[in-house]
Amino acid sequence: MANRTLELRSAVPELSRNSRIGRQDGPARLVVSEMTGLSVVSIAARKGQSGSLQGAVKKLFKIELPNTPRRVEAGGVAFLWAGPDQWIAITDMAVHPDFDRELVAKLGKFASFTDQGDARTLIRVSGPASREVIATGVPLDLHPRAFQPDDVALTHASHIAVTIWQIDEEPTFVFAVARGFARSFWHWLSDSGSVHGIEVSPGT
Repeated sequence: MANRTLELRSAVPELSRNSRIGRQDGPARLVVSEMTGLSVVSIAARKGQSGSLQGAVKKLFKIELPNTPRRVEAGGVAFLWAGPDQWIAITDMAVHPDFDRELVAKLGKFASFTDQGDARTLIRVSGPASREVIATGVPLDLHPRAFQPDDVALTHASHIAVTIWQIDEEPTFVFAVARGFARSFWHWLSDSGSVHGIEVSPGT
């Protein structure tokens, strides 16, 4: 019987194949990369258990689950607000290889957990032109006064449902996109950069 193994494949192979997309003159003003090696788990509090879940998470991770569109992080684990009594947890797979099972074992009586690692792709977008390019298809006010590090929004990018958050003041944004729409998202992003005369370069 043939030996068959599963191979990890990028949801956006263009990021590894292309060195430059858009204008070729000067340094990149927009850098895009697919974030890999992460465990992504969706969390939904059970009916009447939201308070107990938040207390248990605080005790276990020394972190308070956000009740507004925010991102919080401690000890290498980040929690993002994803709606009333819902969150997304993200951590390094090398540190927590069975993160969803770990959460179920420790917090399962308070919430339901679903591994999203194969369902969502995380795409990092950074550089001085990031706000300008993102704004062409994302209906958010991304001005620094309105959207700041650790802010989160559930929105869409060119009709593709996304969760977006900002992680620093560079600025750097991260998009969580359904894996099946990741290439469409990339095509929109690279086309938007080209329309604005902005070079888009894959990051590492």
